[in-house]
Amino acid sequence: MVENIFKEDPLGVYTNMDLPSKAQYRYETQVLAEKFNVQEIFLSKKILEFAQIEWEKGCRDKRAHVGYYILDKGRKEVFDFF
Repeated sequence: MVENIFKEDPLGVYTNMDLPSKAQYRYETQVLAEKFNVQEIFLSKKILEFAQIEWEKGCRDKRAHVGYYILDKGRKEVFDFF
């Protein structure tokens, strides 16, 4: 399920990533979901939503990529939300 959500990454980066990198994203999503006491599917949809909002604003850099909210500075937005 998380895999299918991340495949909707606005920049299209996720679908072109290697398997170990995708696994790392899914693992980190699992860890964060446990930390926030939410389902992984809910968290992954929220992460995708953050990326889509940036895309809709015209952003075409890393802020429109799901990974920015999993492993990069965008984590702050995730933590602030939860």
